[in-house]
Amino acid sequence: MNVYEINGYWIAAKDADEAFGHYLDDSCFIDDVYLGQMIEDTEEQVIISVRRVREKEKTIKNIPCCEDGCDRCAEKNDQEYDSMQDIIDRSTEFPRTLAIDS
Repeated sequence: MNVYEINGYWIAAKDADEAFGHYLDDSCFIDDVYLGQMIEDTEEQVIISVRRVREKEKTIKNIPCCEDGCDRCAEKNDQEYDSMQDIIDRSTEFPRTLAIDS
């Protein structure tokens, strides 16, 4: 399973096309595009960045298990962290959003 970073979304999918389709469905990115008043004959560009994540990046434990307390970290002073690979290994449905850069 590959992981793609698309405009701050980390998505596990078999290929970039599948990840990109999932990103469009999941992100509603177009809602955040504001072009305002445009002068006649001007052009604006909307850029979407797609990057395939390296295998070694997938094993870094940097994704918090929750936002503010769950069964895994409730008894601790800090959150537990997962790697992208940990989440992929526990998942059965793909494509899947693994994390969102906030």
